[in-house]
This record gives sequence, structure tokens and C-alpha cells, in this order.
Amino acid sequence: MLRLLFLLVVGVFLASMMSVMVVRFIGRTLPPGDQITYVSKPQSTVWELLVLDLDRRVFYNLTGGLLPRAVRNRLPAWSPDGRRLAFVTELRRSQEIFILEMTFASLTRLSSPEVDARFPVWAPGAISRLAHMQHNGHDWDIVVRRMDVDDVWLASEGGDPSTVVIGGRAEERHPVWSPDGTRLAFVSNRDGVDDLYMVNVDGRGLRRLTLAMAVQDYIAWSPDGRLIAFNVDAGGNTEIFAVEVPEPNAEQDYAPVRNLTRSPGSDLAPAWSPDGRWLAFTSGRDGDDEIYLMDMTTEAVQQITFNHYPDYDPVWSPDGTRLIFIALPEFTTELFSIQPDGEGLQRLTFNLLDDWSPVWRPAPAED
Repeated sequence: MLRLLFLLVVGVFLASMMSVMVVRFIGRTLPPGDQITYVSKPQSTVWELLVLDLDRRVFYNLTGGLLPRAVRNRLPAWSPDGRRLAFVTELRRSQEIFILEMTFASLTRLSSPEVDARFPVWAPGAISRLAHMQHNGHDWDIVVRRMDVDDVWLASEGGDPSTVVIGGRAEERHPVWSPDGTRLAFVSNRDGVDDLYMVNVDGRGLRRLTLAMAVQDYIAWSPDGRLIAFNVDAGGNTEIFAVEVPEPNAEQDYAPVRNLTRSPGSDLAPAWSPDGRWLAFTSGRDGDDEIYLMDMTTEAVQQITFNHYPDYDPVWSPDGTRLIFIALPEFTTELFSIQPDGEGLQRLTFNLLDDWSPVWRPAPAED
């Protein structure tokens, strides 16, 4: 009996290892929406980036063994073609950005080990660009990098694309790309209060979109490019606002802003559905954090999770048929999936470890 049990365990282990290898080598041909990348803690002091294949229910550790001295790998961001993964890791005392090339399993250091860098975000579209935050010794700047050349420039201050420009003494944070990849929105306190700004990809055309609104670091650009949703600290109660994006040739800076939520509980983490019809968000209006959807045509709100534990940070699937969110069912954060109509609730991870920061991997482009 013990021998049979041993052989069974070995067989299951070998089968799981084969599945892991399959995910690694054929991942670039998988259909869209099949893989989620997220942060987990295989050890109490080590944060790794894992991939969950939703069809095969196979997990794969992307960063295990690549950076043996790293204790925290986080903030994963996929390139639009699904072939490169940017992420932040802590080596020694600095936070650095690395790029993992999936086709050849190669790893490249993008940022300098002498400065902190974080929050990488890829531009949509055919031109390969990456924006990220970088510390200049006093505060945070936003850097835009062409990934097919060596050009780097500071988007928030302008300048020639062939140079690196260091900005002034202001915090500039959380860059978010426009859907067409021509502009960036970001938060800055350059005028004394955290407000929302917008700039062209060449660093020109800087505009202040809000006036003294205490904008927080949750920003979401609508798929049609017309609205930017963002969080505001409204006297201790976080609300979601939306601002109309000015036309490129408009002369005014400030744009019409409206409060979307107006509830007694905090509302945060807005996320647009791929078709722009729905805005998903987290709200504490029923006593604990749950996931809600707002119909952007009528602004009617519906609750889609009804748990007795916190649910937060919804992320849409590329086809808009599911949302992934983080929940705290027991003592650790886990990943769950649900349909926009509130049906099909599934728990995706079952760990004694925290799992968080889920992002969908785009379907890798065919050669």
C-alpha cells in the first residue's frame, strides 16, 4: 500500500512538472485570456511572479531562480504582444525594473541599480514604449523609454527623445497610457496639490486636468479615450470622479469633472470594461469591500459580489466576460473570478500564502 501511494505521488509530481514545462514552451501560442500573472509568496520573505493557466489549472513560477538575491518581485506588466514581462524587483537596497523575454527566456535589466524605479506600464499600439516612475534623489519622475531603441526621455518635462531630462522637485506618479498610445495621464503635486495631468508622448502639450482635487494613485483611461476615471480623497471618504479628456488642439487646461459614486462608503480602484460600457470598482458602502459595476450610460450601480470578507481591485479579462479580483476569505489574500452579471464565482488560488496584483497576459502575437 505504501509503495502504491509512493508511486502515485511520484506520478502526480512528474505529470505536474510536464504540465509546467508545456506552459513555458508553448505559452506564446495560447489563446487570449488563458493566463493570469500575479504575485505570490512561496517563502515568507520572497515574492515571486506566478502564472496561472485558467484552462489547464497549471501554475508556473516565472521568477524563481532567475534572481536568486531578489526578495520581492512585483508589479508585473505585459507588453501588448504578450512576449515581454516588465516587473519590479528589489536587489540590495534598490528597486529595479527587469524585462523577461518569454520567447527566449532571457532577462534584461532596464533601470540603473543606483536609482529606484517602479510601476512599469507598456504603451498600446505597434510602437514599443514603456513608461515608469524613477526616483531622482529628491522625488519621483516619469520616464518614457522606447524599447526598440536606446532613447529615454522624461515625459512630464518634455525634451528631445534622444536625451534624459531630470524634472524639478515635484512628485510625479502613476503614469497611465491613453488607448491610442499618444498621451500619458499621471498624478503630480507640482502646483502644490496632487492633481491629474496629461502630456503628449513626446513630452510636449502638458495640461493640468483637475484643480486642487487631492487625486490619488488610481487612474483608468476609458477605452474610447474620452474619459479618465480617478480616485479623490473627499474629506476622508474616497470617491471616483471622471474628467473629460480635452481635444489635442483645445486651449483650456481644466476640463469638466463629475463625481460618479457619491456614496457614504469609500469607492476606489476604477477599471473600465474593454467595450467601455461598464466601470468596475471596489466599494465599502455595504459595510465591507465588495465589487460593483456602474453602467456608464445611465450611471446605475449594481453589486456583483456579496461576501462576508473584503473583495477588491477588479481586473477585466481582455474579452470582457470575466473579472479577476482579490479577496481575503480567511487569513491570506486569494484570487477569485466572476462574470459581470455576478454569476460564475470561482476561487482560483488556494494557498496559505498571499496572492495579489493579478494581470491578464495578452495573446502572444503570431510570427
